[in-house]
Amino acid sequence: MPPDELLIEPWPYKQPERSAKPDITKAVADATDRVTAARVVHQMIREGRVSKLAAVADRIKTKKEAYDKKADEWAGRLDALERREPDAFAAGDSVLSEREMDLSDMESTMKAISNLPNVSAKS
Repeated sequence: MPPDELLIEPWPYKQPERSAKPDITKAVADATDRVTAARVVHQMIREGRVSKLAAVADRIKTKKEAYDKKADEWAGRLDALERREPDAFAAGDSVLSEREMDLSDMESTMKAISNLPNVSAKS
C-alpha cells in the first residue's frame, strides 16, 4: 500500500471525569477530626491521664540512651584497636624477618660446611 493511501486517525480523547465541585465539607470534617484528636491527646498528656504510656515512653527513652552509650563505647574500642593494628603487625613482621635472616645464615653455614673436605677420610 502506497503511503499516500494510508489514512491515520487520532485516538478518541476521553475527558477525565470530574465532579462538578469538590466536597469541601468532607475535607473540613476530616481535618477537624484530626485536630480534635490531637488536642485531646495533648490535653490527656498534660493532665497526666496517660501515666502508663508516659512510663513506657520513659523506659524506651532510657533503654535507647543506654544502647547509644554502649554503641559509643564499642565504637571507641574499635577505633583504639584500629589505631594499634599497624604497630601489632609491625612487631610481628620484625620477628618474622629476624627468623628469615637466621634461617638464611644457617643455610649458608650448612653450604659452607658441606663444601669442606672430609678430614677423617684422609687419616
